[in-house]
Amino acid sequence: MSVPNRILTIISVNILAWCLNTQITKATDFFVAPTGDNNSPGTSIEAPFATIQHAVDLMQPGDTCYIRAGIYRQTIRLQGKAGTAGKPITLTYYQDETVTLDGTIIIDSDWELDEGYIYKTTLSQDVTQLFVDGKLMTLARFPNALAFSDTVWHRTAPRCHQSPQSPNGKVIDAGKGEKSIAATGYSFNGCVALMNFGAHATGTRIVENHRIGSPEFDYNPKLLKHKTTNGYFFEGGIGNAERPMLDSPQEWAYDEKTRTLYLWTEENETPQGREIRGKVQTYAITGDAGTQHVTIDGLNFFATTFSFKNSDYITVKNCNFDYYASSKRALGITGPSQTAEFKGDSEDMCSYNTIYNCEFKYADASALEGTFLESFRIENNLFYQIDYACANNDLGPKVPFNPSSTINLDKVLDLVYRRNTLSVNGNAQSFSANRNLGRPMRKFRPADYDPTTIRPILCEYNFHTRCGLLHTDGTSMYMPLEHVKESVARYNWFIDNGQRDFRYDGDNKPLMGVYANVYRNVCMSKIRRHSPSDGDGMHLKGNYHEVYNNLGVDPMSDINITHSNGGNKNSVTRNNVAQELFRQPLPGTASNNFAGSRKKKRVREMLRDVKNWDFRPRADAVELIDQGTPVTCTVKAEKIDVTKGYKGVAPDIGPYEHGDDVYWIPGRQEATASMPVPINKGTEVKLDADLMYLIGLGGVKAHIYLGTERDNLNLIATRNDPQNIVPLNGDHTLIERTKYYWRVDTELADGSLINGEIWSFITTGPE
Repeated sequence: MSVPNRILTIISVNILAWCLNTQITKATDFFVAPTGDNNSPGTSIEAPFATIQHAVDLMQPGDTCYIRAGIYRQTIRLQGKAGTAGKPITLTYYQDETVTLDGTIIIDSDWELDEGYIYKTTLSQDVTQLFVDGKLMTLARFPNALAFSDTVWHRTAPRCHQSPQSPNGKVIDAGKGEKSIAATGYSFNGCVALMNFGAHATGTRIVENHRIGSPEFDYNPKLLKHKTTNGYFFEGGIGNAERPMLDSPQEWAYDEKTRTLYLWTEENETPQGREIRGKVQTYAITGDAGTQHVTIDGLNFFATTFSFKNSDYITVKNCNFDYYASSKRALGITGPSQTAEFKGDSEDMCSYNTIYNCEFKYADASALEGTFLESFRIENNLFYQIDYACANNDLGPKVPFNPSSTINLDKVLDLVYRRNTLSVNGNAQSFSANRNLGRPMRKFRPADYDPTTIRPILCEYNFHTRCGLLHTDGTSMYMPLEHVKESVARYNWFIDNGQRDFRYDGDNKPLMGVYANVYRNVCMSKIRRHSPSDGDGMHLKGNYHEVYNNLGVDPMSDINITHSNGGNKNSVTRNNVAQELFRQPLPGTASNNFAGSRKKKRVREMLRDVKNWDFRPRADAVELIDQGTPVTCTVKAEKIDVTKGYKGVAPDIGPYEHGDDVYWIPGRQEATASMPVPINKGTEVKLDADLMYLIGLGGVKAHIYLGTERDNLNLIATRNDPQNIVPLNGDHTLIERTKYYWRVDTELADGSLINGEIWSFITTGPE
């Protein structure tokens, strides 16, 4: 055989082998449906499996499990299942069908009248949450407040109060009338008491030694009483203890000893014939160290969630979580509520995991927990109505205290927290990273600085509103001590939060909390804060920080560059504007800052329309426009030009430039355009208002419509992203005391259009 022929033969054999290997390793599509059969082939839409687990057991790298529409009350164990970087294992929905992983069972046993409007039935297994026709019922509690209602988010309304003279381990109730435990006519023995006696600490304890008509009871173990607060309430209990508290519609109680369920429906009618469901599952999906390169895409989770331990390269995206985390106080269990989690350990961190474009709503626990995380990404998610109890973080004097947080992370390296919306939560901290730092702390020295080993936290374009409503002495975005180093917080809005908006914690003896970068953030609140010191908008401890172009609207959003214990001697503070800017003189290097209180000016009146979220300087705000100075900050030895592209002869003071054609807006990008400026249903909108918005996810162009009739809107402008400012003048000049309607349609890269919601506003003017 000639050499050329031999080469051709070798090539032919290799090509054949490659083709055979390609056929062998070709990815497989599996199908699952409620009407399926695990004895079916499972590889076609016509012959699906019945259970997701059966498909998972067969899946190899690159395989996809398509799940047909339906409700799946199943547990999916991904232990040991591993894809590869280019061939992940994927669990997803089929086409546009809705798939729900459900952690409840149907309760179809017979009901009988117990007394009044309360009915009872006997169960075959314990439940910890109850739903009637899809609506959550409230576990029996005192004082009354329906779970996730507006009432429950008020710090004082649904609470009793102990007397300041109460010794640790005993409550002496100070309540009168309806909030007096002595006036109830029953004993609270065996009930679960949720006691916020430590500002940002709430403990759950079983009530002991309470007698009918007495204002006193005991509990054990004792609580942390730090900066004492006095609010508490009861919910659930051991055995039939909570049954006397069941005294209003939409409440339920459960005796786990006899498995008797009690229910008072919203309509005061028998539950017979209704769809009654009880939560019996904590986690629908679990994974371990062998779980690698797995994607979960587009699934709904109802009354259940996920847990990954030591897992890497896990992506959870486009999923919705409703009522997915709850306590077990119905069973008299006072331990921590379990929630969605990624957890590693010191020997095996959870690495390269992502939560993207998901909704987490109605959790009676933290929204998300994680520890020992490396290269973790939380991006474009909604966290809504999280943790009305704020419980289980004070477990006794021998257990390390863990401050409650909505997003509760610890021991995190290279974290990205970007474009998330947090709206309505109770926790002391809304976003908290690296709280439990351990001791002793090593003193920082400038010579220790090595940018190649720094693993900072990036927080950008997040929107926090009505956060921290139930605790005191908290912070909406919090990072402490050594983990502050080189972290970046930029382009965030904090609006109407119940606690301090932002805090980099530090310690100057020894020196810790250094080299942070904080720029172009907005803080505004009309809510009275409960912080123990200055800095309700920003409270920055430590040293060597760079603080640029931030805004604090009104005195309740003051910015404090603290110099306590010699802090911030080497920090740089420039181009910031706030009604109150502490401490004066500012420590370190400071210039081109504006404090309204010192100039007898109201900062909000120097901005275009803060009531409707337009934070740009007014055209006549001569104290702000062109009064800044060019600044750069340093992140891992790289320079970032903070004031790049400024208009005029110098940068403006504050987060926005007068005359720019882009108005950055934070928060989650939804499928449709969102975050309208002026705000939806806004009033007293200025006649010189511009229309601004956050384009829909994936949008490249926006089409803007306006009119005075909801059903008759006219196209007035188009904008290529990121341009998003539409001035109103000429044919579209606004008229006094007129209601306008408008919408923004999002055009995607393929030319398709996503129609937006119709918004409205009313202009200002004489009555």
